[in-house]
This record gives sequence, C-alpha cells and structure tokens, in this order.
Amino acid sequence: MRKLFILPFLIFISCNDQSKPAASNNKTLLNDLTIWGLKGRVKKMTLIQYMSGNIAQRSGAWAPIDSSKASIDIFEFDADGNLLVNYRIVDTDHPLDTIKTVLQYTDGRQSGFESFASGKKQGGGKISWTDNTERTITTFNTSGKTISEEISSFDKFNRVGRSEDNSYNDSGRKIYSYTNILQNGQYGSPSMTIFIDKETGKADTSVTEVLTRDAQGNETGTLSKDMPSHRALGIHVCKYEYY
Repeated sequence: MRKLFILPFLIFISCNDQSKPAASNNKTLLNDLTIWGLKGRVKKMTLIQYMSGNIAQRSGAWAPIDSSKASIDIFEFDADGNLLVNYRIVDTDHPLDTIKTVLQYTDGRQSGFESFASGKKQGGGKISWTDNTERTITTFNTSGKTISEEISSFDKFNRVGRSEDNSYNDSGRKIYSYTNILQNGQYGSPSMTIFIDKETGKADTSVTEVLTRDAQGNETGTLSKDMPSHRALGIHVCKYEYY
C-alpha cells in the first residue's frame, strides 16, 4: 500500500538562507515554516512538480513539456506557522482522487494525522518527538497495521538533516529500508540529498538548485538533478499566499 501522507520535507527541499543556526531551545516548539526554512507568514503554499520525461530546456530555461501533467500539493498553515492540512493531487487527469491529510495537535505539537480520499478514511498515523532533535512518524493502514515508519533528525538550523525510512506490507514484512541524508544549502547554494538503500548499500545523490524566488525570498522555482550525471529529475514550482 502506498504511503498516503507525503512528508513535506521529502518533496520540498529548501535552499533558503541557512547562514545562522537557529536557537537551540528545546522548550520552543518547532513550527513547519521553521522546519521548511520558509520566510514570512505563509498562509498557503502550492507545490507543482513536473518530473523527468515531461521537462525540457528551452532558450536556456527549464519548462514542462505538458503543463497539465503534474502532481500538486497544497499546504495550508495557521497564523503560527503550523501545518493544518495537505491536499495531494497525484494525477491531474483525475483531481477527484485528491488525498486530504489533516494534521492533529496535542499541547501545540503535531501528534498525528488522518488521510482521506473521496471522503473515505484511507489511513492515518502518529507523530512523536524527542525535544526538537528527533521526530518519528508512523503510518497505519485502515486496519491499524503499520505500513511505514520515518525517524527524522534535525540539524542546528532546525531542518531535517537525516531520516531513516522503513516500509512494510500488510503482513508486517519489511519491503524496503533506506536512509536520506539532506544537506540544506546556504542562500544561493544547491541543497543535496543522498538516498542510501540499506539493503544493498547503493547510494543515489541529487541536488536541488533554486531558479527563482519571490519578494519574501522563498523559492518559486527549483530544478532537481541526478549526480554526477547532472540528468534533470524534475522542476518544482511554488506559489505562496501570506497572512
């Protein structure tokens, strides 16, 4: 079963300014704008992804070949920067298949979520924290069985620097296990992700470069490339609404 809740930091690798470490006060709860490195009081973010095979470089600029072929994520935040809901349209030809994930909070901190498609619950999960240094997200299917687990560690900038991911089938057998190492670039520098398959030891590396930014300094266009081949993997367009 596919993981329903697509974690924001896995699809939104930010190259925003990381020149100064964030305050390391574990009593201060992290919000999603901080974790994602977003600037300003973001109310809504729409992320449009065009993947390899549907992008081309024209007159020196990257653009989708067919702009209707994309996956779309819409993130809505409260005034304190906490993620409230994520709408994910995997196939724009079938927008009614939108997956809606609603976040749950306990004492001001994310503690769980539920996912729905066509009005029916498709699963959910729980979120646990170790201060501001580690977050564990466990996803369940409709029968309550664990289908994935992700343990994320935060760096000195309060950004995810590493995650350990495991996925399971309905009988509880592990399907895959991998490590993500994320190196969030300083302002103007590419971010890098190293994907390591823990079963085979094979490592794949990609970099994300900023193409454009808005007036707040948040990226509105990025390009992901495989390394060292420099093959384009996808372009990502972000649109923002602010409080």
